[in-house]
Amino acid sequence: MRHRARPNDEEAAKYTPTSHPHIFIPLRPRFVVRDVVFNDAHMCVSLENSNIVSAFHSKTGKLMTNLQGHTQPVTCLDLIENVCVTGSKDTNINIYFAECDHSNVDQLATSLPVPLPDIKPKVVIGHTGEVTCVKMIDNGSVVSGSTDTTVRLGKENNKGQFISTPLENGHSETVTVLRADNKFVVSGSSDMTVRIWETRSEKQKYVLTGHKAAVKDIALDSKNMRLITGDQNNIVKIWDLRDGSLQHTLTGQMSFKLDEMGNELACVGSNGCLFIWDCGSAELLKIISHEELLQTGGQVLSTSDKTTITASDTGICIWSTDTGDLLGKVATGATEMWVGKTFGKTIVSACQYEESAGVEAHFLDQ
Repeated sequence: MRHRARPNDEEAAKYTPTSHPHIFIPLRPRFVVRDVVFNDAHMCVSLENSNIVSAFHSKTGKLMTNLQGHTQPVTCLDLIENVCVTGSKDTNINIYFAECDHSNVDQLATSLPVPLPDIKPKVVIGHTGEVTCVKMIDNGSVVSGSTDTTVRLGKENNKGQFISTPLENGHSETVTVLRADNKFVVSGSSDMTVRIWETRSEKQKYVLTGHKAAVKDIALDSKNMRLITGDQNNIVKIWDLRDGSLQHTLTGQMSFKLDEMGNELACVGSNGCLFIWDCGSAELLKIISHEELLQTGGQVLSTSDKTTITASDTGICIWSTDTGDLLGKVATGATEMWVGKTFGKTIVSACQYEESAGVEAHFLDQ
């Protein structure tokens, strides 16, 4: 996700600190952030064309360690508790287990004078092309997709080694997006299909067709047995996981996020409006129109508790989905936004400003 501010916007020249409690991690000149993952103990940051992922303490921004081991640039990453998993152009997946317990990270960060020694990763091999997406499941398995068209599931054996095997009947083109939990593994591809496997049996359950462009995003809701998929033509489809049937199709929706309960779907439309849909009936519940939503590059980051968060080239906006009011903004003044994400009540942004660049975590619940 890269959003570039209008060059004639004078306000975009200055960094404006958020009013929420936050941390700011400055970057060296010419560094560009590729991705960020975050939890209540760690924040892991990958840079463009870098083989290394930097792990920071999520409350203070203090560098804990650098995760090394790839021979080519890191392309994707995921984080669960004290485990970070990375995929790379070198075709491998590295799994890094922090040596300290998750609950002791705060104390360690306070007393740590210098970064910890390097963590030796467990390496998962098997892909023959660049790893494009990776996901760690709560049961300890690792799911990955690649330019080699396969989706692979890695499991730890009794010797502590991760053995990766391809799931049956994979894609015919690059795997572009991946979601997984203890019930299902779901992948989308530039071959315009969505494929679903049962996590436990590793058997394919459905191949969903109907998209006319590459699949770019997926929301998996195993609790309500629902799946939402979106493609490069701004078409969003809602599927029933009980039988694989298509329930609804929404057009002109550039970006979407499902709320935590699986009831409402927030979408930024190609017309610059924010749409709130009932996920079961596809009834349009709310339309929010605002000049902030007309900016280019609009994306939904999250929706929950009657609040929806969106990102565009002018910053990250917090909206009331009841009233449609703009409740606040963060990451304002950026000339370019590389990453915008939410993790619970924390917004994480990685931006370039005129005189600085950095990764920032904005804590909305403090």
